[in-house]
Amino acid sequence: MAYWVGHTWNDGSAADWHSWVWLNEFFGGVAGLVTGSNGGENVPASARLAALALLVCFVVVWRRAMLARSAYKPGPVDVQALQNATGEAATPPLADLTAQFRKQLSETSLYPPPGVPEAPAGSVLDLVGDIDPAPEHFGASMMRFLASLRPKIAYRVKGELQVRTQEPCCGMTVTVTSYALGGCRMTTVWQPNWEETVRSAVYWVVASILPVTRAGKRVPWRDWVGRDLPPDLFAAFQKASQLTDDRKYDEAMDWFFKALRLDPLNPYIRHRLSVVQQACGLYIDALDVIQGSLISDGQREDGYKQRLWESFGHLRRPSYLLHLRRRPDAIDVRYDYANLLRLYDDLPNQWCNRHGTGTRAKTREKIRQRLIPVLADRYWPFAIEVMNSKRRWRLGEVDKGARTRIEIILRSGSIEEVRLLFQRACAQEMYRLASDRPLAYLVPGVRPYRTWTDLRIVRDLLAPLDLSRAWGQCSEKSGRDSSAVMLPQFNWHRKPYQQAASLQSLSVSDLNKRVRVHLYWPRWPLRMEWPVRTESRQWQDHYNAACVYAVAMRDNRHMRGKPNKRVRNDLLAEFAVDELRKALRTSDSAYTTVKTKKHMWLIDRDPDLTALRQHRAFKHFVGQMYPHKKGRRTLPLDVVRSQMATYEEKFLAAEAHAMEQIWHQRGKQPSVDVHSAVEWFRSEERVWISMQEIAETQAGDWPTRVDLIEKVKDASNTEGVARGDLLPGVPSSEELDDIPESINAPQDIRGLLKNLRTDLNGNNSAATKSRKWLDRLRDADASGTSELPPRELEKICRGYAAAWQTLGDWFESPTERKVQRSFESALEQIPRPRQL
Repeated sequence: MAYWVGHTWNDGSAADWHSWVWLNEFFGGVAGLVTGSNGGENVPASARLAALALLVCFVVVWRRAMLARSAYKPGPVDVQALQNATGEAATPPLADLTAQFRKQLSETSLYPPPGVPEAPAGSVLDLVGDIDPAPEHFGASMMRFLASLRPKIAYRVKGELQVRTQEPCCGMTVTVTSYALGGCRMTTVWQPNWEETVRSAVYWVVASILPVTRAGKRVPWRDWVGRDLPPDLFAAFQKASQLTDDRKYDEAMDWFFKALRLDPLNPYIRHRLSVVQQACGLYIDALDVIQGSLISDGQREDGYKQRLWESFGHLRRPSYLLHLRRRPDAIDVRYDYANLLRLYDDLPNQWCNRHGTGTRAKTREKIRQRLIPVLADRYWPFAIEVMNSKRRWRLGEVDKGARTRIEIILRSGSIEEVRLLFQRACAQEMYRLASDRPLAYLVPGVRPYRTWTDLRIVRDLLAPLDLSRAWGQCSEKSGRDSSAVMLPQFNWHRKPYQQAASLQSLSVSDLNKRVRVHLYWPRWPLRMEWPVRTESRQWQDHYNAACVYAVAMRDNRHMRGKPNKRVRNDLLAEFAVDELRKALRTSDSAYTTVKTKKHMWLIDRDPDLTALRQHRAFKHFVGQMYPHKKGRRTLPLDVVRSQMATYEEKFLAAEAHAMEQIWHQRGKQPSVDVHSAVEWFRSEERVWISMQEIAETQAGDWPTRVDLIEKVKDASNTEGVARGDLLPGVPSSEELDDIPESINAPQDIRGLLKNLRTDLNGNNSAATKSRKWLDRLRDADASGTSELPPRELEKICRGYAAAWQTLGDWFESPTERKVQRSFESALEQIPRPRQL
């Protein structure tokens, strides 16, 4: 109707439907319907009102759609200045807390809070009411009206600070208003101080907004879309991620476990936790945690095992598309699981190391006993000796004899047998993963980070190289033929083992040809993603090619060719370094900076490059690509152990000096109430007991270290001592370069803790003295004594501060016998309790 009114009709002419002409005639018709001109005078008043109502409805729907888009995207979040509702009870720094509130909200990388001068109108009628119908102002009014249709604010956040008498005393009432949903949410959070209050408020705000936005469909919050996301879960994951970036892995693992208690079926949180555990050298723990991520994509454990052993053309395999749609990151989780099984020395050594006492050894044994039936149920076909053709298609029927043989290997087998089993499992997992990845191309929105070239190199070269080496070592020790040790009875499962067997008689030139074939094979159409797009060769492709050459350097006795071992290693090192240079050329500076995980993994962490790191070609490459002011020294082979030992020294020294500062702070008080002194020694006894447990476990139990952190933190908060960022993180390779080569960090910390365990045990230990002081102060409190004498207070604080100071100095210089004697003397000088 609007077009009919606005169009100038000519006899015998047809309407021109060009877009610009159509828009011109349409808006001209709207003006004619409203004013009654330009042909609109022939339209009845009822039709004019109906057209005007349709126009208003269109504007309302358009504005609602824009609001919904802004809320889903999400759009800007208006964070208003915090209000002081504490009255005269407290005067919090409003400007500083408001800045912290906005800063921490922006650090979530989800909702940057911009400054917005005014709020949007409540409805379209309010906007229409602002239009000035005067002809001289009508154009400007319409421009303002059209500009107001686009919402400037998606959410508004308000906060009011409050205080109360009981602990925690600092609170904030937070209100989140959504202009798209037309409602608001409100809560009050309480914490011991204003900084923690602001941080908790930020976590609650983001947890309230996240499930209704586009960001909520990303991992790890995919299952919480449209639901109430627990603020404690979001807070735990955010803190764990931040601590991981700061390399404070002990506290990070503690927060990841807290997040898993709130969301135990979240595979992404399990995956992140397993990565941190591997960085700490806890490989069995990582294997236990990542098991839950394998079957958290909607399938059952039986379904996962059936897909692992079925042929590629089986009818059940396309059903995996449904699981990929729900969990698009399943490909990456399975890739990391297979690489964890491929750890040639670390994982088998930890699995077979059943010696040791203490909490860490008991925990590891429990994990091992929990994993044995899981691995036996999944990989029992490896142990089948005779199988008829009929049962080949009925793998759901478990062969109890084969399952028992796998359990025997896992319980009491040699390290060669366990290593071979893990390498066989890795080859089978990688082979099935490579066959499943093409299915990911058929699922919209699933774009695995692992390229097809990456998977082919690992499947056809890296995994078979490790498998052939483990195969040869196990055959040499058992004295049996290699085919009896390795090859299964399934025809369609022989390919991984046939590839491993073919690498036993491969020369360096033939290996180089195979790598080139995998790197430069045709990219289209097999490398096509969804939507139709070819993927370029990435950093990981060349890096994995370098790992193939480095793995071949570890044990190349089986490789044929005229060059001797030294010349052969030189050729392999040259090829590996050339591929590393190509990998770095495909990336930018931000991708390979010294702070990124890829740099640290390349320099000192990747076990595949262990043999290559000892070669001069790799040292020249590192010195050229990553120059260092002091020059790089040769790091030990077990870099993870050296990093953790150095971290344990710095961590224990920092905690000891923190307790020293606490006692100095207590000594500055002119007098102290007996009740407060009772809490002092209760806390002191707990800290010394934690130190004893750390000494008994050789600092290898991370929950014990976290327990010490929490106890020292409680003591610091009680005395008002600001700790800041005193706790160190796990050192990187850059920091290990600053340690003198003469210092053997793992042996030094082990010897120190052995001597410390002797000093802290006995009737004259610091924990025993603290317990005696606690009992004596309780008796004094019962007898009516109100305060400690000033001289007694000064003597106590000076004695404990000296003990903690010398202990911290000992951790900083573990080989100094003089410092150890100073600590032992300071322990003797701690005053004994007497009658008050």
